[in-house]
Amino acid sequence: MDLPFFESKIRPILSEKCYECHSARGDKIKGGLRLDHIDLILEGGDTGPAIVRGNPDDSLMVEAIRYQESDFQMPPKGKLNDSQIKDIETWIKNGAFWPDEPVPELSSSNKRSVFNLDKRRKEHWCWKPIIPPSGSFVHEPGRNLHPIDQLIRNKLDQAGLLPSKSTDKRTWLRRVSYDLTGLPPSLSDIENFLSDNSDNPYEVVVDRLLASPHYGEKWARHWMDLVRYAETCGHEVDYPLEHPHE
Repeated sequence: MDLPFFESKIRPILSEKCYECHSARGDKIKGGLRLDHIDLILEGGDTGPAIVRGNPDDSLMVEAIRYQESDFQMPPKGKLNDSQIKDIETWIKNGAFWPDEPVPELSSSNKRSVFNLDKRRKEHWCWKPIIPPSGSFVHEPGRNLHPIDQLIRNKLDQAGLLPSKSTDKRTWLRRVSYDLTGLPPSLSDIENFLSDNSDNPYEVVVDRLLASPHYGEKWARHWMDLVRYAETCGHEVDYPLEHPHE
C-alpha cells in the first residue's frame, strides 16, 4: 500500500505545492532544500534535514506546513488543507516511503543557484589577499592627494574623464553628516567647522560623527533589517510580536 498512497497522496502535494521552489524543475532552489527525492529530503537544506522518518512532530517539514511559527510557513502562498497535512504526517510516521528512482538532475540554471560556500569564498573579493595596486598614479601639482584619491584619479584619467570640482566646506559637512548619521548638521556644527582653521578640520568632524550615538543608530538599522528585526509580524494581520527584543 505504500506506493499507491505515495503516488496518490504525497507526490501530488509535493509537485503542486513545493516543487516550484524546492526541486530540479524550479527556477531557483530556495533555502538549499530539494523535495523531489527522498535522499535530498533527508539531507535537507540550510536548516537541516526536512524530515525525521517515523517522527512527524520532530520534522521541520511538518512544522512548516502546520503554520505554527509566523516566520516559518510553507507553502508561503497558502496553508495546505487539514487532509493534506494529515497525509504528510502519516507518510513520515510510516517511514516516508519513496520509490526506487534516480535523483532528478539539476538544470544548468539551478546548478548556478545552489549555494556553494567554498566557491563563494574563492570568488568574493573580501576573501582574496590584499595586493598593492601597481602602475603609475596621476599627480596634481601643489596637491598632496590621499592614496585613495590617487586611485580614483588614475581610473578617471584612464577613462578620459575629468574629476568633479572640490566642494565647499558647508556642502561637505552636510554630505558627511547625512552619510554617517542620517541627520543634518546643527547650526553650531556648521559654525564650528567653518571657523576651524586648524590643519585637520575634516578629521575632527569625522571623528566626532563616528563617536556619535546617531552613527550607531543609523548603521544598526542595516543589521536589524538583515536579521529581520521587527516590532510586529509585518504580514496581512500585523499583530505585535510578544518578545521582539529576544
